[in-house]
Amino acid sequence: SPPIEVRDLTNNASDHVFGIAINGNSTNIAVHGFETFFADSALRLQGKFATFNSGAGIAFHPGNVDENTADTKARVAFVASGDYSIQIVDTYSYRLRGRIPIRSNLYGPLRAVYPTAAELSADPTLAVKLFGLTPEGLVMIDVHASDIQ
Repeated sequence: SPPIEVRDLTNNASDHVFGIAINGNSTNIAVHGFETFFADSALRLQGKFATFNSGAGIAFHPGNVDENTADTKARVAFVASGDYSIQIVDTYSYRLRGRIPIRSNLYGPLRAVYPTAAELSADPTLAVKLFGLTPEGLVMIDVHASDIQ
């Protein structure tokens, strides 16, 4: 049979990396570079999504434990793209599940946490809180269940 070429993670080792994330039980890794790449713990490429090729960090949903996470709303990663948005990417089918516009581009890491009980009692539609940095300072982005398609 003819030889085949296997490529993993990024096609070019010199690609800029804007963020790296590991899911809840360390079975999946996400890298935001020229595109967003998803790999298993053995660093084998599982899929990729063509996000904006600049930006900042990436974070898994705090409830994301693997690509077969039972809660489909938790089976996502949040990518801080350089186009003034947070892109919500499915970590199983590698497709865009939502987009949250932001006023200023983020830089540095992106963190995703569950809202507190007090925040949930004030707004039960709140799914995740994202934290990032802009030139103006720390920003907190509310992600509602309806933001994740």
